[in-house]
Amino acid sequence: MPSLTGKTAIVTGANTGIGLESVRELGRAGAHVFMACRSTTKCASAEQNLRASGLNDTKLTLMKLDLSSLKSIESFSADFLSRDLPLNILMLNAGIMKIPDASQKIRDFEKTEDGLEIHIGTNHVGHFYLTQLLTERLRASAPSRVVVISSIAELLSYPEGFRFDLWKTNKMPASQKNIPGPKTMLYFLACFFMMADDDDGPAAMTLYGMRWLRLVGSLRL
Repeated sequence: MPSLTGKTAIVTGANTGIGLESVRELGRAGAHVFMACRSTTKCASAEQNLRASGLNDTKLTLMKLDLSSLKSIESFSADFLSRDLPLNILMLNAGIMKIPDASQKIRDFEKTEDGLEIHIGTNHVGHFYLTQLLTERLRASAPSRVVVISSIAELLSYPEGFRFDLWKTNKMPASQKNIPGPKTMLYFLACFFMMADDDDGPAAMTLYGMRWLRLVGSLRL
C-alpha cells in the first residue's frame, strides 16, 4: 500500500473482522483513521489491541456510530465535519446479519427506530445516508475513494436480488435466500454511486469478503 500520510479515512464497523484489519493496514500506511463503531466499549478494546500490535504512533480516533439510527448518523457526520479534516477514504464495512433459527419457518419482521427493516435500514440505508452527508467533504478532498464491503454470499440470494414483496406482512419467511439479500443491496449501493455523471466524484469500489476486489466504477453523486 502506498503512503497515506496526511490522508484521513473513516471505517465503519471498525472493531472486528475486515473493518479491524482495514484500520490496521490504513494506519500502517500513515492514515489518520476514524473508527466508527456502534459499541464504544468494543471499539476501545480494538484500539488497545491495535496499539499493542505496533500501531502506537498511528492516529486513531474512536467515534460512536449506530447505522440503524438516522439520528446517530447525523450526529456522527456533524461531529466529523466540525473537525475540518479532509476525507480521502470512506469504507462502508459495518453490517448485521440476523440468521433465523433452523426450526423457524417464519421470523419476526424487525425494524429500526426509524421504521425500516433492520437489515436494509442498517446495512443499506444507513450507509447511503452517511455517504450523502459526507459527499461534499469527499469531493473537497479529491482524490478520494468510497469502498463498499459486500460478500460473495450475495450470489446465493434470489435471482431478482431482494424480494420486497415479502415485506407486505410483519413476518419474513425464514429462507436461507433471505440472508444474502442485504449483501446484494450493498452491491446495488456501489452501482448507484457509479451511475451519476460527474467525473470529479471519488472512486467507488465494492469488496467481496477477503477474496477479491471488484472495481465498479467512479462514484459520481
